[in-house]
Amino acid sequence: MSDVLSSDALLFRNIPLPFTKTIPAVAWFSSQCNTYFAGQRIQRVDAFLAAVKVLNDRRSGHQQGDREGGISFHSYGACRHNSEQTDVVECEHVQEKFNAKVARLVPEVRQVFLNNAHGNYDPIKLCILRHHRFVLAYENSAAEDYITEKLLQALKAGSVPIYWGDPRVLDVLPHPDAIIHARDFESASELAAYVEHVMHDEFLYRRHLIWKEMNPKDWQPGFHDLLQRSQESLMCTVCQHAISATAANDQATDSKS
Repeated sequence: MSDVLSSDALLFRNIPLPFTKTIPAVAWFSSQCNTYFAGQRIQRVDAFLAAVKVLNDRRSGHQQGDREGGISFHSYGACRHNSEQTDVVECEHVQEKFNAKVARLVPEVRQVFLNNAHGNYDPIKLCILRHHRFVLAYENSAAEDYITEKLLQALKAGSVPIYWGDPRVLDVLPHPDAIIHARDFESASELAAYVEHVMHDEFLYRRHLIWKEMNPKDWQPGFHDLLQRSQESLMCTVCQHAISATAANDQATDSKS
């Protein structure tokens, strides 16, 4: 099932907040804490957090994640929970505004929207992601072509994902610099050091968001292919593949007879 809700590339061109208006911290949302299902992810997240702690212990003012250095980590989900959604005051009334906007839609459009949203559209979560400089987007496994909402929501919100998962993820990004790829670093310590550097360097941070300023036509072809497998076109795509597979099978059968 696709976690891309729409094939409209412009929805991902949402302009990020100014650097100084964002929270200098890494946000994380995760409810799957069972090591049986998410052991690889949890192991790597814990290694990253351990590296962050070592780094922070060397810095003064690390709890605030201020310009002196350090990394603040805000977990809003069940795993390693240490923050509440109400902590981000800018997102306090987002849900009410969203509900009011949906209520103004004509019934037919409203139902289609709610069906397509499928639970992947959480206005408060997206607002929190948008207000953080980074989002930890680690998948449950490193299976090829397994990319979930963890990455896509961060890209849409305008934050920078710190990603681990699909080894071929760079092929389906709008731009190779759209993420901080955990696989590019030999250790969690090296990753944490780079995140800290980018956290407090506006010029370097903007490099990871430069794709937002590009014409969507110039984004990588793989990302446009991903959008074409969005939920709004998923069933049609499945049917097209089924028809093609059936035709190929019939052709192979005819050639044998």
